[in-house]
Amino acid sequence: MRLTAVLLMALIAIVGVLGGILLMMRPDGGALGLSLALLPEWYTGSFFASGILLLAGFATVPIVGIVLLLTRPRIGWYAAAYIGAGLIIWSYVQVMTLGLILPAVQIAFLLVGVALVVLGLARIRAVRREAANDEEVRAAR
Repeated sequence: MRLTAVLLMALIAIVGVLGGILLMMRPDGGALGLSLALLPEWYTGSFFASGILLLAGFATVPIVGIVLLLTRPRIGWYAAAYIGAGLIIWSYVQVMTLGLILPAVQIAFLLVGVALVVLGLARIRAVRREAANDEEVRAAR
């Protein structure tokens, strides 16, 4: 389960780095096949801010999650679940504001988010059960 979560977060980080850099280099969205006409009127007028969000949120946060999962698994599983929830929220907001412009990417992000939440919650529950069992064993001694 840990390897799956690490790979999913690594995938998010790679997409975050590439997408973020491409949107900042070409704020018109052309590098990703996007058009400024897709943006709502209230948005900044370019995809530059989205590039910053991708780079900051979907590159650095998953990397931190990976490090936590590998070094401090109890905290790392919470990070994985929160990162997954963030992906689900991001996907929802994106579809609500821009529409389904890149269906394959948006659906993939949503599914990765759901997978991370499910994995994270399953491991959190298992870790709690193990801790409770350890307490019972210690109390019985």
